[in-house]
Amino acid sequence: MTIFLAEDTRVVGPGKVANPLAPYGPAALPVDRALTGRAPQWLTVSLRLHQSVDDDSIAFAALFVCGRMLGLARAGAWRHAASGRRGYISADLAPHATLAALRESLHESAQADEHALDLAICAGGPAGLAHAGQLTLVHQDAGRWLSLHVDAGTVARSTARDVLQKIACVVGALTDRPDLAANALELVTDTARAILPDLSRPIRRDRFEPVADTLLRRAQSHPEALALVTAERAYCYAELARVVRHGAARLQAAGLQPGDIVAITGFMSFGMIAAMLATLAAGGVVAPIDCALPPARRDLLAQTLTPRFTAHIRPGIDPVDGLDFAEWPTHAVLAAMPEAAAAAFVPGDRAAAYVFFTSGSTGTPKAVLGTHQGLAHFLDWQRAQFPIGPGDRAAQITALSFDVVLRDVLFPLTSGATLHIPPRDMLLDAGRMLRWFADQAIGVMHCVPSLMRAWLYADEGMRPFSAIKFVFFAGEPLTDTLLARFRDAAGDHTTMVNLYGPTETTLAKLAHRVERIEPCATARICAACGKPARSPSARPTVRSAIWAATI
Repeated sequence: MTIFLAEDTRVVGPGKVANPLAPYGPAALPVDRALTGRAPQWLTVSLRLHQSVDDDSIAFAALFVCGRMLGLARAGAWRHAASGRRGYISADLAPHATLAALRESLHESAQADEHALDLAICAGGPAGLAHAGQLTLVHQDAGRWLSLHVDAGTVARSTARDVLQKIACVVGALTDRPDLAANALELVTDTARAILPDLSRPIRRDRFEPVADTLLRRAQSHPEALALVTAERAYCYAELARVVRHGAARLQAAGLQPGDIVAITGFMSFGMIAAMLATLAAGGVVAPIDCALPPARRDLLAQTLTPRFTAHIRPGIDPVDGLDFAEWPTHAVLAAMPEAAAAAFVPGDRAAAYVFFTSGSTGTPKAVLGTHQGLAHFLDWQRAQFPIGPGDRAAQITALSFDVVLRDVLFPLTSGATLHIPPRDMLLDAGRMLRWFADQAIGVMHCVPSLMRAWLYADEGMRPFSAIKFVFFAGEPLTDTLLARFRDAAGDHTTMVNLYGPTETTLAKLAHRVERIEPCATARICAACGKPARSPSARPTVRSAIWAATI
């Protein structure tokens, strides 16, 4: 069987739909602005079926199978344009039933819900029938066509083509391979093959330098470069590395074994960062507990973690005993600290590195365990894609209770840049924060869109973001309005990046450089985080084999 994909697809103006196969122009359709706040732009993708496909039941069966395989709650609602008849096609789909048996078991029942329209059957074109997400079977003198109508503002052209090609796979199998079991049917389309790797090939597993080792290597090559800066103190890489090695040695001397959880309680500070890095270097699992959280939340986290060791970040500048660290030690204290050799720890492929908790929005917060290799891989990708180094200044503004703090802290420190930490009482004062950004000439930052929105509203023209080189947004929808306002405030030299990924997937798994601000749409997330392909024509590596449709 031959399937032809019509290349004459198009996007037309708000409230219009174009059928590239119909002999007439776009037909006006009602515009529903309730959900999007804007007029849709209809995109029509059409597929020509071979002349041997002369039975509507094939289209019905294809739609039903695709609906079941794609996890749709319903599949098979239809309406005939000429007669106005409507119905619901269903079938008895046993796990190992053949496609022929499926087609024979199709049966029709009444369908009264006008809005639950999956398939429209008409002659000439889909005028007056097209709705977002609707499939239309068009009878024409030139043959039969399947057309899919979607809102181009919310669904990418490639996604629409992929859905239609999936249906074409089923149509072809129903015609050419009726004895094939339905659960053996593969819906890997040409569009998908251009994105997904070849999973039949052996997976190459790369090794990435552990994060603590990268930090210590940076300190060896640039010992006097500034690592952390606060309003009152500045620490160089040599001082940070000394505390990390000393802390790792203390943990191992206390009996720490690889995989042991170390709860680190305190506020963001030099001591907190040193304790986190020391735990990683010793082979422990970092579990920060932010003292800014309510006591009940802190107690819940501690009870859930049941850590073997607890390191307290003590206020003050004096040296501390045991496993505790000083928040802001003096340079004299650091100079007097005995030197320690680097910890002898080589993490395995699945060695645990950190524990963070989900937000708990669906109930009790859940602990998520991350690995050394996953963390090192992400940071390797971020450093390669967005290079920074000595002289670059990054802001630390993410709360300790979120896993994003790892990239907030470790991206600049493993790159040799300087991490600037604002005073705790400043974070919720937009005016003071804007002056801090300007005074510190911050060039790198991670931020949630709502916080940036509040800062932009408070800006009175001081241009606090004019030095920004890279800004990474994540955690919330990123709108065109916010992007445009930030671009005006920062300038065209700034690279804006949209990241997405739940806590369970190591910081982020999808990224998009915002090259062009698209009106009336949320920013796209359309590339995977991971080691980039070797050439523009190369397929993504298996670590970047994640695809998200435009949303």
